[in-house]
Amino acid sequence: MISIDKNRKIHGRQVQITTYEYEKDAVVVEGRLTDNRFKKTYFFSTEAFRPPGIGIS
Repeated sequence: MISIDKNRKIHGRQVQITTYEYEKDAVVVEGRLTDNRFKKTYFFSTEAFRPPGIGIS
C-alpha cells in the first residue's frame, strides 16, 4: 500500500449534481464543478500560473 501525506494536497475537484422535478414529464439537472487549488499551479492552456484558490464552473 502507498503511504500518502494528506497534508500535501495540490488539487482537489468536486462535482455536485442536483435533479429537480420540472413538469409532468420532465426534469432539470443542475451541475457544479468546483476546483480547489492548494498550491500555485501552472496552466498550459493559458501559459500562466494561477495562485491557490477556488475555481467554479
